[in-house]
Amino acid sequence: MDSSAHFTLSVLPPEILEEIMTYLDLATLKALRLSSRALYKDGTGSRFKQFIRVQSIELRQSSLESLQDLLAHPALGPAVKELEIVATIYDQTPQMDIVKAWRKSRKLVINLLPIPPFNLQAQGSADLFPILLLQDEFSYDEAVKQLAFCLSRIRKLRRIELDATIIQGPITIVTTDTGKTNWYPVWMRASRTYCITMEAITRSNVELKTLIVYQRTPRCSVPLYDIAANLEILDTNHLCQIGKGLECLSLSISNKVTTGATDRPPRKPIACHTVAWHGKRPANAAYISSLGGDPSGGNENFDGLARLLNLTSNLKTLDIHMYNTTQEKFVDSHFIFEAVSRETLLPHLRKCSLGGIITTEDSLLQFLSKHSNIAILALSQIQLPSEESWKPVFAHLEQRMPRLEHLHLSILRGGDRQSINLHPSWDDHPEELEVNRRSSIYYVHTKDFIADDFSKGLKFRQMPFAPFQGAPEATRWIRSVKAHYGAPWESQTEFISSDLGGRL
Repeated sequence: MDSSAHFTLSVLPPEILEEIMTYLDLATLKALRLSSRALYKDGTGSRFKQFIRVQSIELRQSSLESLQDLLAHPALGPAVKELEIVATIYDQTPQMDIVKAWRKSRKLVINLLPIPPFNLQAQGSADLFPILLLQDEFSYDEAVKQLAFCLSRIRKLRRIELDATIIQGPITIVTTDTGKTNWYPVWMRASRTYCITMEAITRSNVELKTLIVYQRTPRCSVPLYDIAANLEILDTNHLCQIGKGLECLSLSISNKVTTGATDRPPRKPIACHTVAWHGKRPANAAYISSLGGDPSGGNENFDGLARLLNLTSNLKTLDIHMYNTTQEKFVDSHFIFEAVSRETLLPHLRKCSLGGIITTEDSLLQFLSKHSNIAILALSQIQLPSEESWKPVFAHLEQRMPRLEHLHLSILRGGDRQSINLHPSWDDHPEELEVNRRSSIYYVHTKDFIADDFSKGLKFRQMPFAPFQGAPEATRWIRSVKAHYGAPWESQTEFISSDLGGRL
C-alpha cells in the first residue's frame, strides 16, 4: 500500500472507514494499523475490538502475562468481555510408542526423533514432557494470584468458559476425545483448573454473567467431590455476592475421582502415560482408591451441587450434565439430585437442561414444582426407579407447567435398562419414523414438543418387542450415549448421526 493510499484512507469520514474495516480479517487489520500513525489510531475501532472481546488463556506464566499486558492497554483493555480458560494436558503417548518400538527392535535413529523441546533421557525412560511448557507453568497459589489480578482489572465479564486440550507435541494439539488418550490425567488437570478459577473469581470480586464449566468439552468433567471440597476453602460471602450476578450456569460434573485438586498443596496432575491399564479399568492406585473404599458413594459429598446452586439465586439458565465414572451400579447417586430438589430454589429460572441424572419420581416432581416458570426444558438420560414413575412426571409437565414453551426429551429410562418410548399416541406419522416399516409400533428415543402439543397430552405408545433389530445405527447410538454420559475409559466419542432423526 503506497503513501497516497494511506492519505486517502486516513481522510475518509470515520463511519466510512469503520464500514470498510468490517470486511477485513484480523491479520489485515493488524497490517493496516501498522501502515501509518493515523490508521493505527483509527484502526483501534469496534471492528478490531471484536477480535479482542474473547481471550483464550492457559494457566501459564507467558499466557497470563500476555493477558495482563493487554488489559493494561487504555483502549484495548476495556474491550475484553469474555475469557476462555484452557486446561492443558501433556500427553507423551506418541513418544512412548516410539520408545516401546525402540525397546522392541533395539534400533533407534536419534536424529529422527522430535527431541526439542522433548527430553529423551538415558535408557529410554519415560519423562518426555514438553520441558519448556512445564517450566512456564505457575504453581497453584501463584496461578490463583495472577488470574485474580487479571479478573480484578476486567471487573465486568459476560462469560468465563473452561475448556481442555491435550498437547502431544510441539505443534500437535488435540481434543480430549482423541484416540487412546487416558481420561484420568484429563480429569485431574480439569479439576485443578476449575478450583484455581473459582478461587480467583472469589478473590477478584468480578461481576460475572455466565459460567460454563467443561460443558462443551467431551470426556471431561469436574468430580462432585471436588466441587464440594472447593466450596469449603472459598470465601462464602464473596462467592455469594458474585453468584447473585450470575445468570447462566453450565456445569459438567461426575462421580468422585481422586484428583488431588483441593489438597494443600495441590497434587500435581500425573502424566498420561503413567496410568496403567487392566482390562477396561485403569489400575492406577489413585483411581482404585477414588471411591474411598465405599462403592456406594458414601464419601461423595452429595450436597456439593446443591450448595453451589444456592449461591446463584438470580440464575435464569441452568445446564447440568453428569458422567458416571464407575462401572458398578451407583446405588446412591439419586442423593445428588435429591439434595438439589430439596434445598435449591431458583425463582428466575427460565431455561433448564438436565442430563445423566439418576433420581426419584418425588425429587424430580419437587424440582419441577418449585420451578414452574420454566419456559424451555430438556431432560436427557434421566433414570427413574421404574417405567411407572414417569407417568406422574409427564402429567405434571402437561398440566402444571403453564409457561412451558419447548420440551426436549431424550433417552429416558425407568429402572436400569427399561427405556421409555417417546412415540406419542396421537402422532400417527411423525417425521422421525420410517414410512416403510412393517410394524405399527416404533421406538422413538428423542422427541421435541412445543406448547400446542401439550393440549394433546404427553401419552406414549408401548415399547416395541425388538426396537433395535440389530440395526447399525442402533449400535452407533448406544456408543454415543456411553460417550456422552458413561464411564470415559470405555467410551470413544461418537456423536449421534444427524440422519437418525431420533428414531430406531
